[in-house]
Amino acid sequence: MHFPEPYPETTPAPRPVRLGGLDTRTSGRRAEPGCVPAEEMTMPEITITMGGEDYDEEVELPACYEVCPECEGRGVHDHPAFRNGISAEGFAEDPDFREDYFRGHYDVPCSECDGKRVVLVVDESKLSAAQLERYQEWQADDIAYRSERAAEQRMRDRGLEW
Repeated sequence: MHFPEPYPETTPAPRPVRLGGLDTRTSGRRAEPGCVPAEEMTMPEITITMGGEDYDEEVELPACYEVCPECEGRGVHDHPAFRNGISAEGFAEDPDFREDYFRGHYDVPCSECDGKRVVLVVDESKLSAAQLERYQEWQADDIAYRSERAAEQRMRDRGLEW
C-alpha cells in the first residue's frame, strides 16, 4: 500500500486569526490590545451571486466570521487521499505510518479556509426582513440545484445518461 508523503515539517503552522480583538486560538478571549484599532474596523460583507433561470445578480450582504466547518477551526485536515478512511489492515501493515498519521504528519492546510480557521458567512441577524426572505429562497434554490447536479453526476458515474 502506498501512502502520500507527510506534509513537510518545514511548513509553518497556520497563524491565528484575530477578529476585532478576539484571538481564535484562545476560544474568544481578548487578544493583546491594539491588534485591530476600533476606528479601522469595518463591517465585513460578502458578495453572493443570486439569480434565477435567466438572470444573475451580485448582492453584497453583511457578513460575520464563523469557525470553519471543514477543519473545525484547526486550520488543517486529513490529506484528501484519506477521505474514505484507512483500514485497520493498512495501519497494521505499517506501524510507522499509523504513528505519523495520528501525529498529523499527513495533514494539509484546510481547503475551505486556507488555514485561517474561520470563514466569512452571511450574518442573517443583520439582514432586513426582505433580504432574509430572499436569501433563504436563494439558499433553498442553491441546495436543490446542487442536489440535482450530484444526482446527475451519480448517474454519469454509473454509465447512465438521460
